[in-house]
Amino acid sequence: MKKITIALTAFVALFGAFSFAKEALPEESNVRIFLTEKRNHLGDLLVKRLSISHKIAHHKWNLKQPIENPKEESIYLKDLSELASSYDIDQALVRQFFSSQIEAQKALEIHLFESWVDKDIHTHELSSNIDTLLLERKMIDIELLKNLETSKALLLSKKSSHMTELANQLQQEGVSREVIDDSLGFFKEAEQVN
Repeated sequence: MKKITIALTAFVALFGAFSFAKEALPEESNVRIFLTEKRNHLGDLLVKRLSISHKIAHHKWNLKQPIENPKEESIYLKDLSELASSYDIDQALVRQFFSSQIEAQKALEIHLFESWVDKDIHTHELSSNIDTLLLERKMIDIELLKNLETSKALLLSKKSSHMTELANQLQQEGVSREVIDDSLGFFKEAEQVN
């Protein structure tokens, strides 16, 4: 009798869990909406990061700092990789993704510096403190890091047009094709591997 009661209890629990899981699953249209919102959120974060990078470029220009700083880039990637481990995110994935973002930032800075040389601009009036800008970029990077695995899965899904739509979103925000290619380079490389 005790075995029957346990078996019946287990069956009721499983049936209840199955019913709950079935109700918890969103409809296909809701899944599409969710994925589109995730893609848009990723695009918004990338646009914000590039906007801050634009302001950082003003500071570099005024201080006559080089576009590339391998030592600083290495330290930044190391810090983000260590942070990734606290969120249980693959450190190699984080290094690859943020290396792409650094390349996008450098492509943006090259474009801006060339433009400023052509326009004979020697200094910029600064609207933000560099430390504030670096902190804002770090906060965006932490948000990107937390969403990285979801973003990768979203953009690499075989039936997805999210990569193209994300590139279009960035282009509509005025981001150049070269910067978009560098920014999304991580996803494109990962796509070729899969």
